[in-house]
Amino acid sequence: ETLLRLPKVDRSCELGVLKEMIEAALRIPRPAQRLLFDTEELKQDSNTLGSLFPQDVRYLDLTIIKQQTPPDALFKEAQAGNGSTCLAMFQLPDIEELLQYIDEATQR
Repeated sequence: ETLLRLPKVDRSCELGVLKEMIEAALRIPRPAQRLLFDTEELKQDSNTLGSLFPQDVRYLDLTIIKQQTPPDALFKEAQAGNGSTCLAMFQLPDIEELLQYIDEATQR
């Protein structure tokens, strides 16, 4: 079953760019994607499609497997500015101020 047809890409397109297209279309974050061509997993995002496939390949039939994302993978992707991963940073209050707030709240 075909889940997605991506636009035509040049052989100089990097695998990471292809993963960004998949992320945008299917909402599968890049760190959660495993791409397989036949039985070989495509791992190096910096590789160009031309370096991964023979010259005579005109169409790619890839299998996409969504894997469990390692806990820090989305954070690292967001820090690097990759994909559509959103990063929110929170500044936690000073513990002394927090304790004073809790004490005041419990005395009411």
